[in-house]
Amino acid sequence: MEVILVRDIEHLGLKDEIVTVRDGYARNYLIPKQLAICASQSNRKQHDEALRQRAHREREGVNQARETAAALADLTLKIPAKVGAENKLFGSVTRADLAEALRQSGFDIDKKRIEINGGVVKAIGTHTASIRLHRSLTTDLCFEVVAG
Repeated sequence: MEVILVRDIEHLGLKDEIVTVRDGYARNYLIPKQLAICASQSNRKQHDEALRQRAHREREGVNQARETAAALADLTLKIPAKVGAENKLFGSVTRADLAEALRQSGFDIDKKRIEINGGVVKAIGTHTASIRLHRSLTTDLCFEVVAG
């Protein structure tokens, strides 16, 4: 029997794949647990339409992410921090601080999507962070921590 998987199932397939399984496995396990639906003609049409719409939304999301990446490439970001002896910071600059600086610059990027190279920043200077703008697009952002 052919079924359309509703979610990823280990050793069987990924979400939205059409797979062939034994009739009993489909009727007694996959369909009752809502892990799959029967691949009837009408379900296949709905599945194809849903995939087409998702692909369109995905293309729009990638285009927006590319625009944001281009804008971030032109950005010079300076984060002021309190400095002690030997140019060491009191505390550190974290992802949350970087997300707030980006928000003040006009970019609404969640701190969970930011990864500072080397963890947290504890010294003045230029540092790099990776920002995941989309599932398939990551960009690097250089920022400078200055005494403030």
